[in-house]
Amino acid sequence: MKMKRWLLGVVSFSAVFISACSSGGGRQEEGNAAEDDEAITIGSMFELTGSASAYGNTQANAVQMAADEINDDGGIDGQEINIKEYDTQSDESEAASIATRLSTRDNAVAMIGPALTGPMQAAIPNANDAQVPLISPSATDDGVLTDEDGNVQPYAYRTGFTNSFQGGALANFANDELDAKKAVILGDNSSDYATGLTDEFTEAFDGEIVSVENFLKGRTILTLS
Repeated sequence: MKMKRWLLGVVSFSAVFISACSSGGGRQEEGNAAEDDEAITIGSMFELTGSASAYGNTQANAVQMAADEINDDGGIDGQEINIKEYDTQSDESEAASIATRLSTRDNAVAMIGPALTGPMQAAIPNANDAQVPLISPSATDDGVLTDEDGNVQPYAYRTGFTNSFQGGALANFANDELDAKKAVILGDNSSDYATGLTDEFTEAFDGEIVSVENFLKGRTILTLS
């Protein structure tokens, strides 16, 4: 039920920009889907194949389910939502290309995805250029929404908690609830997300980190003794 409400919120958040586009906010192109009496096009760009497909497929399915529920309830101002879905293949270059395709050729009024920080960052410049909002449910790196100079990306959004929040929350739970004095970290070196959580937990944990065991996805970890 919580996931259902969250998904409806993400799609509804996208819908806010439909009014903005139709009233002068954002770039208007002839034949834009926001002016189409038939449907409103929202892009879905997730990692349906590749290393992050476990994340991408569940989120893509959830976006479609939320759109179906909104459509069953009458759509947005009487217009149905049309989800235009693409597979980023867990690839940053593909994510950037899809963002351009959705915002120009497909005339999407908003794009949801990708799931991961890297593809999200790759897609942001094209979303900014087209002035079409890009919303990631789970790109958690603290710097994903700012450029290298610290400026906020004007058309990039996310709904997930940052790495610093999550890593800090884990450490606070260990400190306050478990009263833990020692901890062992098992870190996935192949994941920026896992690396971020490891760094944040290490900084916020009050006790002693007695061991840090790093591994790569797909490898077997020996039991610690």
